[in-house]
Amino acid sequence: MAKQTPPTLPPGPRRTLSDELHALHRRAGWPSLRDLVDALGNGVASRSRIGDVFAHPRLPAWGLLELLVTELASRARRPDPTAEVDRFHALWEAAAEASDKPGGPVDAAEDLGSVYLRSPIEFMTDFREAAAATVLVPPPPRQAATPLPESQRPYTMRDFLQGRLDDLKERIRKTRLLLVERRGQVDNLIELDEVTSRQELLESLGAVTESVGQQFAVHLRANNYAGMKRTLETVLDIQSRVDELWQHFPGEPS
Repeated sequence: MAKQTPPTLPPGPRRTLSDELHALHRRAGWPSLRDLVDALGNGVASRSRIGDVFAHPRLPAWGLLELLVTELASRARRPDPTAEVDRFHALWEAAAEASDKPGGPVDAAEDLGSVYLRSPIEFMTDFREAAAATVLVPPPPRQAATPLPESQRPYTMRDFLQGRLDDLKERIRKTRLLLVERRGQVDNLIELDEVTSRQELLESLGAVTESVGQQFAVHLRANNYAGMKRTLETVLDIQSRVDELWQHFPGEPS
């Protein structure tokens, strides 16, 4: 058992989400971070990243929180883990909306010490997200004016995120083909187990990607720029993890 220390948060939706997550963790028997890493699958999330979900004041990405809630709800013997996921999604949405308001919970800023505790992949994910945020500005308010031709329309966060999401889905498709090809070429059980493990992880990442696509559609309909930025962070994180599956595999499938 390993009880996690909750972050110090002011009263509000973000603290409610944190309190409910820690309560679910307790009902699940306080599984350790390493236990949760193993339960989610090798490479899905690092120990420090899962620890941040429990201990960091920043609002966690929904994709990872959804996986954790599903695992904890099953361990807590909740009668319907899906209903528990829906309940947490409502809490997460409330916290996300509150974080969009001036003076809301911390969502992107981190203290310097926490940055150095993150894994290289997580650090580069945040770096790329921050770089994107500096060159992309929120879409201007709608005005009664003649729309610009497609070729002259500003490149917005919506366009950037849609492009990265499309690229990620294509990368997953090509990786799936590569692993199938590799599986047909292996001649020993050790490599077969490795390819099988990567295939299982890829399918998990594919399922999370579909969930992220649904989040993007929700934020797009609501014109929620901050929500799209959070979705972009998740997309870049999944992209890094898919790229890791290519290690030791020369070439790309056609």
